[in-house]
Amino acid sequence: MTDETGIHSENQQHLTLGYSITALVLAFGGTFSCGLVSTLMAAYLSTSVLDLLGTADPSDIGYVGSYINSLYIVGWAIGGILFGWAGDKIGRVRTMSLCILTFAIFTIVIWITPNWYLLVLFRFLAGMGVGGTMVLTAVFIAEVWGERLKGRAIALSIIAVGFPIGIIFSGLVTHIIESWRIAFLTGFIPLLIAILSILILKEPNQWTQISVKNEREQNRHKGSFSFLLAPENKNNFFVAATIFGSMLVGIWSTFSWLPTWAQNLPASAADLSQGGNLVILLGLGGIIGSFFAGFLANGLGRKKALMVAFGGATLAASNLYLTNSEFTGFIYIQTAFLAIFFGISQAIFTAYIPELFPVSVRSTATGFCFNAGRFVTASAVFFVGILIPILGGYGNSLLFFSITYVIGFITVFYGQETKDKII
Repeated sequence: MTDETGIHSENQQHLTLGYSITALVLAFGGTFSCGLVSTLMAAYLSTSVLDLLGTADPSDIGYVGSYINSLYIVGWAIGGILFGWAGDKIGRVRTMSLCILTFAIFTIVIWITPNWYLLVLFRFLAGMGVGGTMVLTAVFIAEVWGERLKGRAIALSIIAVGFPIGIIFSGLVTHIIESWRIAFLTGFIPLLIAILSILILKEPNQWTQISVKNEREQNRHKGSFSFLLAPENKNNFFVAATIFGSMLVGIWSTFSWLPTWAQNLPASAADLSQGGNLVILLGLGGIIGSFFAGFLANGLGRKKALMVAFGGATLAASNLYLTNSEFTGFIYIQTAFLAIFFGISQAIFTAYIPELFPVSVRSTATGFCFNAGRFVTASAVFFVGILIPILGGYGNSLLFFSITYVIGFITVFYGQETKDKII
């Protein structure tokens, strides 16, 4: 039996609220795990370098940390682009499950790494899986919740909030587990999520059917890079890639180096729990921001809400890095305030970018826009460490790369509003 669109009635199970919620829970688990494994290294960086090199000298930590952090982001970018393309070609669920499985496995094997070279390699490969997961969860949930206009923004905000909740969990892990090797066995969490996704989830109707009337034409464009750069998509692609990349530079410079900056300030206890506390607060601020993002996106529209995020991040970062010459408890409050704007931006990006593109290239386009800027971000994260002695400290180096928030604020003006668009 078919309905007037030609879609088989048994496929309507994909559109039921119960299935949509189940899909949301599993996709949330994927982004939660991404946040967990992504920031766990920042809290354990000093202890891992001490274990592998036998030294805790700041220059050695900066050198090794630059490779670990920057190549993780390079892996994230490559994985986001390649798996994004695969999502259009072989399906959202298959690719998303593969991505989660990839970063789960290469997180678990870190506990046996004998040297920092293999640590860099495993983090690079885990980053590929994380990059793909962040793309495919957004595209998958956008399509599962495609016709629920207000619900879609909220659902995608929930997906986005999974990442900062994972960050908080990684901070809690540092309070419970002292050994950095044992800490990475938390990779068994995404391993379970990958298995459940394979067993439970089905491909969205938008991908399996695309369009009955234009099926041949749409299938021809599946994952097509040339169609992505066609006149009707080109402006959206460049705007989306620029605004996402602009925020990424500031976010990952902060996530990768903020704990180390704080631990090297005068009057700092420089212990593991302090770095863990800052990671927790980055996550808490992100959760608060993500919670309000859906309401901002529905009320103000996607563009104005993003302007709030970029403008707020500019002011908050300037306040944090310019007003602290020694460590005080007030840094915790300033860090959480900055993270609120991170959370707003990431939740709105999760909704906004998939909405900009047609089904046939949605995953490919989202993969590019989420990750094209990560190559610049990886360079920025690397040079934060390299520029520390040149610019006179961690704070000045971090502040220098925060200028990208201004670039993003300006670029938003050229974007398309998608608040009332059915996808």
